[in-house]
Amino acid sequence: MEMDTPAKFKATFQSLIRVDFNWDRFHSEQWSTTSFLVSDRNELGKFFLPWYLESTGLEVAYNHPYARPIQLARIPAVMASLNSQRQAAIKDYTTQFSDEQLVEFLVPSYYLGNNRYLVLDGNH
Repeated sequence: MEMDTPAKFKATFQSLIRVDFNWDRFHSEQWSTTSFLVSDRNELGKFFLPWYLESTGLEVAYNHPYARPIQLARIPAVMASLNSQRQAAIKDYTTQFSDEQLVEFLVPSYYLGNNRYLVLDGNH
């Protein structure tokens, strides 16, 4: 695990993060950031995407009253519920990395507590 400075985090990710993010507050309050390598597929359960489903499995907006973020590890199970653009992007990644033994991504995330993280999209 490596601690990043707010300046380094901002320089790396500001142009890539599409979710609402208060960069001024991040910088003025010196929020801490951490980089770590996920090497075990079972660790994917810690990460939640800024994509949301409601209880019936329908993809909904983040502000829907029954919206629940999708756990990264559950993507195969909920693939059919995702919009066609998301499905195509996931299939593209699957094709790109199907022959790789080790795949590494640098993914900025917001710590939710209890060893859970929200992936800040637009960077993967």
